[in-house]
Amino acid sequence: MNAKQRGSGIVLLVVLVAAAALFWGLHRSESLGISGRSWETLNHGRLSLDDFRGRGIVLSFFSTICLPCKPGLTALSDRSAPLVQDGATTVIAVCVDPQNHQALRSWANDLGLTMPILLDFDAVLAGRLGVEMVPETYVMDADGQIALRIKGWDAGAAGRIQWALMGGSSAAMIQEAKR
Repeated sequence: MNAKQRGSGIVLLVVLVAAAALFWGLHRSESLGISGRSWETLNHGRLSLDDFRGRGIVLSFFSTICLPCKPGLTALSDRSAPLVQDGATTVIAVCVDPQNHQALRSWANDLGLTMPILLDFDAVLAGRLGVEMVPETYVMDADGQIALRIKGWDAGAAGRIQWALMGGSSAAMIQEAKR
């Protein structure tokens, strides 16, 4: 390897390290600008992710007009009971399309959703996390780090979520699953 190739390799390494540091720094909840912020819920309450510090959080972003969102939300709702029983995990659905409360409540009831539904109509939370599409699900570990990001939904998604919540992912690695 000549000096020019070594120099290019060093520059590439520095860029990759800087990009990784920036990426991980932006994914801390404090850095996202969401610490201290609360959102309205479907039940007219307020919910802040700060309320769940020290616990795993599953955030599932959806729209009521998204057909692939329905099976994902139903699966999360069905499988969330064992995830949240010990109090170490909270599963939250996040609606990103403006709806009147009654229409959204009826839609959620028809699906049998049991988890809290956060209303992110202004897409602040979705924007801070970098949501690109719906359905999109994030698993945040007890330290507020993103342990898993799933774009879309497939039959193995719920298993990957459980794996991430059991510590199968680390702050040094994000597993991305694309449909």
